[in-house]
Amino acid sequence: HGGIPNNVAVALQSRLSDCREALVQAIVAAAPDVLSDMENGVRAILNDPWGIRSPEDLAASLAVSLEDLNTQLGRGSRRVKRLEHVITLVRGLAFEHLTRQLGVRANRALALVGMRDRTNLRRQWRRASYLLARAT
Repeated sequence: HGGIPNNVAVALQSRLSDCREALVQAIVAAAPDVLSDMENGVRAILNDPWGIRSPEDLAASLAVSLEDLNTQLGRGSRRVKRLEHVITLVRGLAFEHLTRQLGVRANRALALVGMRDRTNLRRQWRRASYLLARAT
């Protein structure tokens, strides 16, 4: 669980599960061009933020091939450069929602979305921000 004590991780996951569906909907609504067909993918990332680290992990959790996942995300105006960017988009939007809307402290929100530190999140967010720009 990213170096946090197990009891803290369990408590954080419990708090997140209470509002998970609302969080899924908020994330999809924030980037509909990219995520409208990916509600199950968003759920998968939020359900196992430390287990889904790569596109291969996401595809396996959705029981689809990596090629099928890539095809699904590459339709229309959603030109996804890298599947990792979609995972980052979900993590970044979840972090923002948790901290801004739900008042979760930044360090706890990072743990909930599967990130270790803000610097890493910011760096990855910059790389994936083109997806959000297209969604708005």
